[in-house]
Amino acid sequence: MMEVNCTQIERVLELIGKELWKNGGHGLVLDGVVGALRQLTIQATVQRDLEATAKILRDWPIDKTLPNQMATGFKRFINWVFEHTDHDEEKQARLRNLNFNALKFCGLCYTLKQITELSRAHFGFLLEKSTEYIELHGLSRYLYRADVNERIVNVECQPEDDELWVKFQTCSYYVLARIRYQILTFEKLSSCFALRNGSAMKVCSFMLVHGI
Repeated sequence: MMEVNCTQIERVLELIGKELWKNGGHGLVLDGVVGALRQLTIQATVQRDLEATAKILRDWPIDKTLPNQMATGFKRFINWVFEHTDHDEEKQARLRNLNFNALKFCGLCYTLKQITELSRAHFGFLLEKSTEYIELHGLSRYLYRADVNERIVNVECQPEDDELWVKFQTCSYYVLARIRYQILTFEKLSSCFALRNGSAMKVCSFMLVHGI
């Protein structure tokens, strides 16, 4: 993958600006440039949010729960997506149509307040590109941490669409069940590794995240 050099990008944009200023820009040309820059601004703003969360997911120790603010915000976000609400129904409906990995990632990236305050353009870009971003950067495995799955499996929710909610929970429950099965296996072998039983969930989550 080509390394992105911010200085080079800024230089190219600066040269484009000087060229347009020097030679004059016809209306249609300038309109196109403005549109392209507007789209680039939307991408940069959303991408900055996604990258901040991706970094936390990669760097945060698997044996520690995610920051409380993120975990609490995620729970509220998921409840809002699946429960009946009169607040921002359009966004709610569109989020329900995301695949489950993308929905999880959005819930970790944005609080409920932030997602409802996103402009239509920024929200549309997020939904369009979130799945691609997860795949490009190999983030799927980080979305099945035990602490994230516990928030879904054990959350109290009054879903508007029971079938969709069950599918979402089942996806997370399946992974959580795998972790718990690994715990049982791990506890039988724990004496060999001289580790406390309390480490079981943490170690098995690590195994799952890293495909062990």
